[in-house]
Amino acid sequence: MFIDQWFMELQKRLERLEQEWPKATKEKKEELYREILQLRSYSDQMIDLWLKYEEKLNEVCRYVQHEKAFPKKYEKVLEMNDDSIGTSGIAHQQERFKRAEGYYQLRLYDLAQKELAPLVEEMPNWEFGRLYYAYSLYFCNQKELAMKEFRLVSKTAISPQIVSISCNALGCMLGEEQKWIEAIPVYEKAIEVRPGYREAMYNLAIALLEEGEYEECIYWCEKLLDDKEKDWQTQVLYLRAIRHFYQLQPIEEASKLLSMSEPSSDLEPDTLRELAILSEETGHYRHAISCYRFLVDKRPMDIAFWHALARNTWLLHGATAAIPIIKKAITLSPTDIICQLTYAWMQLDVGEHLNARKVFQKIMEMDREGNYPLALMGMVFSFVSEGDYQEAKRLAFSFTELQNEYMQMMGHYQLSWVHLREGNLELSNYHLGSGKRMEAKYSDHSTVDGLSSGLNQMSAMLRKSDNHEQVKKQNAGFFLPLPNR
Repeated sequence: MFIDQWFMELQKRLERLEQEWPKATKEKKEELYREILQLRSYSDQMIDLWLKYEEKLNEVCRYVQHEKAFPKKYEKVLEMNDDSIGTSGIAHQQERFKRAEGYYQLRLYDLAQKELAPLVEEMPNWEFGRLYYAYSLYFCNQKELAMKEFRLVSKTAISPQIVSISCNALGCMLGEEQKWIEAIPVYEKAIEVRPGYREAMYNLAIALLEEGEYEECIYWCEKLLDDKEKDWQTQVLYLRAIRHFYQLQPIEEASKLLSMSEPSSDLEPDTLRELAILSEETGHYRHAISCYRFLVDKRPMDIAFWHALARNTWLLHGATAAIPIIKKAITLSPTDIICQLTYAWMQLDVGEHLNARKVFQKIMEMDREGNYPLALMGMVFSFVSEGDYQEAKRLAFSFTELQNEYMQMMGHYQLSWVHLREGNLELSNYHLGSGKRMEAKYSDHSTVDGLSSGLNQMSAMLRKSDNHEQVKKQNAGFFLPLPNR
């Protein structure tokens, strides 16, 4: 209809004003402000005309109702309250509604609902006013009354738009209470009465994800993404659902479903961050790097973003490309141990064993409580890389004598790896078994998982192969870690 197109044009004008305002000059802002005043006058005029239209509509409905000459299915449409707005009260009602709308726009919801309460009582079939009233109650934190109003409107309203908006709001309130099972059919009703209602479709996808219905969530996300719009919130939700649904599948299978575009600098930092994490988890390092580059532009003092950018650059382009980035992070926070660890491991990766060992030694001196076993692993790795197995074993063995059980376990795993590198399978298996007996308490730790599985794999390869030197060479850096924050 023409009226829908007209409102869409007004909405686009408002969105344009919102985008242009921050960068506008003083003269331009004056021009934009005059346009806002013009749009405000349109709104006031529409309310006046609408109230007059509502008055006339009620009169006609009452007249037709008295004739009793209409099909029963239309009775609900024509039902009117005898106290509904009349000629004598039109000015008073106009004034009250204007005040209510003004309070609502100013976020004075308590005053808005006080103005709207008598109006909806006088005009119980006034769908728009009751919806306004329900939202006012919600923002006044009168959740129980608001939910009651939304339920009432969703069941009694004639307008598909108002029914769908009420259902969507009701679903959001149920979601706030973690009642996802109840929220799902409410969102589905919103979409049923108003197909293509994007907000309800997105909220339904969230509810399905929360309920573990990952395949259904993927279905609704794909419907939203079919519009070819750069809807990054939906893309993030889509990635999250895929990650859960395909967590037991090879990463290549999950990647087949991803059709991501380049990230945009227009995204909010929180959205960029989540998209970056999900891209990294699904192996889309190029997208993760793009996200983190935008993030360091937006928040240049946040070392976590610099560190993540360095880590993903390391994964995709190698340590040589990543070292200048991690140096930038260290410049911002010289005492940050995670950044120091990452830098040291990158040094190992490019063959700078002596420089790496100096950094690891510094970290171990800073970390007297032994909370960073990656520094120990780095020291052992550097000695093994230089063929100094005795020093590597001495250092690893010293950690098996500490009181910290986690460090004891890491010491045994390191000894197992060093003995494997020497070709001593018997001692390697002994220390591997000692470490695995302690592993139960730390099975959710990624470093432990990587070491345990890697050692088992390398041990099996050595048992099956006659060329031990070739196997050891192939697995020299199997546990090269990526320190995370």
